[in-house]
Amino acid sequence: MEIDDLFDLGFLESMDKGETTDPDRVYFIGMFIPRRPGVELFATRLKYEHFPPWTDKNEDYVLRIINWQDMIWIIIDIPGECIEVARKIAEESGIKFADGVPTAISSEGRVQFPLDGENVFTMENLPQHRVYNNIMVEAEALLAEEDAQIDKVVNNCERNRKNMAYLS
Repeated sequence: MEIDDLFDLGFLESMDKGETTDPDRVYFIGMFIPRRPGVELFATRLKYEHFPPWTDKNEDYVLRIINWQDMIWIIIDIPGECIEVARKIAEESGIKFADGVPTAISSEGRVQFPLDGENVFTMENLPQHRVYNNIMVEAEALLAEEDAQIDKVVNNCERNRKNMAYLS
């Protein structure tokens, strides 16, 4: 899926730099393009399994996008009380939450991600993740497997929505 497709589907909002955090929410930052394995799967599972699009709970799931340091990043924010659910899904997706935000080093010196706070975390792959094998063929297979898992999550959610509509 191309990033323009996500905008067309209405899943993303643009984010203004310098946005402050709400202390009652938690924020997860993940590299989207280039793609970090596990980030898209985590975002999809969290949304469709715990904040389904056709429910009121969906309003508690906010996904934003930012172009920072010539890369596309996503920022997911959810109520703080949902952090343990998010941790479980993250681990199952091969992701962990690191304290703090991405920092880049450029000709101007250190550049910190524009959103920061005690309730802001960066998504990183677990230390034992297959992505660290540095084998390109395996990385491509890993992303293909992840795409299949994402499709399954979305299709299951859509099937559940249709079943609920049928029963009501």
